[in-house]
Amino acid sequence: MGCGTSIQNKQSPGTLMDKGSMETSKDTRRGTPPEKELPTCGKEKYLAEPVMREVDQDGKRYFFILYSNTRDYMGLTIACRDVVGTVWARSMTDEDVAELKSIHTKLTSPSLSWAQFWKSLTAAFIKAQDPPRAIATPGNQRRLDITLRTSKEQRVLLPVYLSNYGSENTLTYSYFFYPFLNSYSIRKSKNQSKEQREEEGILEQKESKLNKLEADYAIQKNQVEDRVPRGEDLQMQNRREHQKIADLVEEISRLEKQVRRARRALAGDAMHHLDALYNVGGARSFQHTTWAREYDPTWHKPNDALLQLEVEQFEGVTDGSAPPQSPSDPLMKELVSGIEDQTTAWKIIACLKRLDEHDFDAFELQELTGGGALLHVAWVLTHKYDLCNYFSIDRSVLKNFWLAVTAGYHPNPYHNATHAADVLQCMHYVMGPGNMDSKMRLKKEDQLAAIISAGIHDYDHPGFNNVFHTKTAAYLGTLYNDRSILENHHCCCVFEMMRNPKYNILASLNDDQKKDVRDTVVELLLSTDMGNHARIFAQYRRRLGENIDWYTRKEDVRLAMVMAIKMADISNCSRPLSMYLKWAERIAEEFYAQGDIEQRMDTQVSPFMERRKHATDFAKGQMSFMNYIVLPMFEDFSTLLPLLQPLVTRTEANRAYWENQRTVQ
Repeated sequence: MGCGTSIQNKQSPGTLMDKGSMETSKDTRRGTPPEKELPTCGKEKYLAEPVMREVDQDGKRYFFILYSNTRDYMGLTIACRDVVGTVWARSMTDEDVAELKSIHTKLTSPSLSWAQFWKSLTAAFIKAQDPPRAIATPGNQRRLDITLRTSKEQRVLLPVYLSNYGSENTLTYSYFFYPFLNSYSIRKSKNQSKEQREEEGILEQKESKLNKLEADYAIQKNQVEDRVPRGEDLQMQNRREHQKIADLVEEISRLEKQVRRARRALAGDAMHHLDALYNVGGARSFQHTTWAREYDPTWHKPNDALLQLEVEQFEGVTDGSAPPQSPSDPLMKELVSGIEDQTTAWKIIACLKRLDEHDFDAFELQELTGGGALLHVAWVLTHKYDLCNYFSIDRSVLKNFWLAVTAGYHPNPYHNATHAADVLQCMHYVMGPGNMDSKMRLKKEDQLAAIISAGIHDYDHPGFNNVFHTKTAAYLGTLYNDRSILENHHCCCVFEMMRNPKYNILASLNDDQKKDVRDTVVELLLSTDMGNHARIFAQYRRRLGENIDWYTRKEDVRLAMVMAIKMADISNCSRPLSMYLKWAERIAEEFYAQGDIEQRMDTQVSPFMERRKHATDFAKGQMSFMNYIVLPMFEDFSTLLPLLQPLVTRTEANRAYWENQRTVQ
């Protein structure tokens, strides 16, 4: 087609336009003066040979290729291939390309020359910051969205619809290998000169070698195609074997549960599970919703000598003084002698020494203790605040209580016993190093309530949030009338457990002390429901504006403690970056697990819980959470307790990490 020749408005294969768009295109072109350039202008310069780009898009890898069809640089082919081998492609004449250019550049870049068009189109397949994106469309087609940078400020979106040609190996060869071989042949013939003709013999040898390679490739391709059915059979067999292994693992898990239950039966625990709940106590297996995985509580087995060593190391040590690194008296030597792995024991002591620091690593302690981080943190903090001596708490009951609480935490990715240990440590950090204990003049009852609240705040969490329980009409939602469902459940379960003397750490308290501790624990736990966040935060801000000593009123002290546990519950955002990213990955996995089930239920997926949107929504969700929840609360609470300001600084640094990631992307 020559310059200025009118273009028939027809729908090219793979191009989708509605009637209105087609009529608009006709009317616009009727009033447009003839173009002065041929569609091939600049193509030889900017698209002299095929260009190909590999792109990771939403967790999937694609290969995109762009090239001219003939030796005269006429026409255009665009193809897309995924890692499975499926090929989508479209071959266009120059008339088709001119029509596509006219439709999509007439509004934003009506004066875009053909040279600029080919330059920006080729750049999109080589080095542009905005690579082409393959979008699935009805009919198993792909729409390739190509961003043309026509200037520093201006961009043009060029959508090209590609047809599905299948996944045969010949398609990969035809669309992705042959164009480069053909380009080499064209370049060789065009660049031939008198001097080059003198080397004609060498070139002929290369051409002969190339032909031989092509023939070898064809032979090998045929051999591969012959083997593909056999390979598919092997893949099917491999999948069946993997399924057998998965079934065996599931069967082993089921049998292990039966063995544990049988052993408990032999030990005299063969009663109905509800009777066992009241008569034996402790964590019990109970599936709150049909979507939750069945959980059989696993009890941690601590070393009593190590626990006693921790008592000797930390009891009453609230001033930050460093505990000794090695035993120095007969009692210490005797305690250490009862520990088989003394190296690990001292690593645990060293880890617990960092309880007064905000870079405390709950993951490390969980690994060192074999799953007992919550027990050890609660055990040490109870003795650091000298609560056992003050309330005459039986140490065996204290151990039983925290063992039962630890067993009651499900192995969720995020809401698990490690998270509870992490929150409990931060609660201590706010009370001790953060100076809340001194500024609020906390009583021993307040300290005990704070430790209990932080340690049990997600007890028996099934891995699904309150919204899920409400919209699925789950048992717990009905039980608690859709009001702070999980928070009520955590609190209720633990106080029910304490009805058994074996776990009742409040047994030695008088009635007034028991009521004081219980009231505080209930208020603190219910405050961790994010549905109550706006109301609580507004109440705190109003109180912060009043220039009155907080310790003078009980309700003000409790409000400060409420803010402390809320801060501790989301404090992972203020941990060192490596630790924070671990927590971020775990909350994402737990969210996506709920989102997967919501999709299976054909119900609306909760915000930031759609797995396929991880690449676009994950960083956005983390930044929004920091901007609107974490930082405002941390900043205002550090106004009351200035020693908490470093948590604000570190949270801002973690937010900057996501901002930098977004900039790079």
